[in-house]
Amino acid sequence: MNTCLFIYNPISGKGKIIKNINYIYKKLSEKFDTVLMYPTKYSGEVTDKILQDAENYTTIIISGGDGTFNEMVNAVARLENKPNIGYIPTGTVNDIARSVGISSSIRKAVKIICNGRVELLDCMKIQEKYAMYVVATGGFTHTAYATPQKIKKRFGKFAYALEAFKTNINFRTFCIEVERNLTNQNDKTDIQEETQKDSVEYTNKIVKDITHSIFVIIMNGKYVAGRPINKKSSMLDGEVEVAIIKQVEKPNFWRKIIAFFHFVHFFIWGYYIPHKRIQKFKGKEFTIKTLDEVVWSYDGEKGESGTIHILVKTRSIPLIVPEKRKKL
Repeated sequence: MNTCLFIYNPISGKGKIIKNINYIYKKLSEKFDTVLMYPTKYSGEVTDKILQDAENYTTIIISGGDGTFNEMVNAVARLENKPNIGYIPTGTVNDIARSVGISSSIRKAVKIICNGRVELLDCMKIQEKYAMYVVATGGFTHTAYATPQKIKKRFGKFAYALEAFKTNINFRTFCIEVERNLTNQNDKTDIQEETQKDSVEYTNKIVKDITHSIFVIIMNGKYVAGRPINKKSSMLDGEVEVAIIKQVEKPNFWRKIIAFFHFVHFFIWGYYIPHKRIQKFKGKEFTIKTLDEVVWSYDGEKGESGTIHILVKTRSIPLIVPEKRKKL
């Protein structure tokens, strides 16, 4: 029996899902034998509901923003028998939907669910939690989870800029140690060129790179903060892209200003344009050691603090994507 559970966040974005709820139910009922509509009432309920009821449905459809999608990932990645996942993006930015080609139009997204194909996508495991498209810390990363929902609903994407200015963004410098496998000789050469002034150790095929930074980002998706900064990447290759914007240990005023422009350079030109103060590498598994007060963001949601271990879980999330979408 083809059964469907539709879980939606009624306040995500500007609440537009409620205006289209009858249309969604009608179209899903044409495809599935049974459709259960379930509005969430609290943060984290998507995870709870899927873990509780996933075995009763062949397909689970979620609607909301990137935070709602993250809740789904933290359930589905743990399941042995995974239902197919449909997604109707109604959030403020919708980076995950952009990365896989799902339209922000509710009707077009429903059409993809009804006519698309299932693709098994990679996700990231961080300790005992999961993220789909980005893990980050440093400048600006707190705004995604610190911006009040009512402000996002009123001002949309501009709400994040308001939150950033309100909190007087501080590009605080913090020390990190990255420990990872050295996969090839070219990788080693690149690291040596980029880290001449930092401490680098090689033990067999293990790289330990110690530096100071204002911003660290690990990307599985193509879009971050609405920008296509990782557009050449794939969510099927078993690897993630990492970028570290470096800083000296005790920067003066001018070094802080310069570091800000490094940050701007990265978000304007993207991951694949070289920059001598932005260290980059790809990998499947690595550890980033840092201070306990350094807070990470997982898919725009507040994550853990301090040292983290990243492991790419290959082909873990069975997402319904556009039939003609080739590059994922």
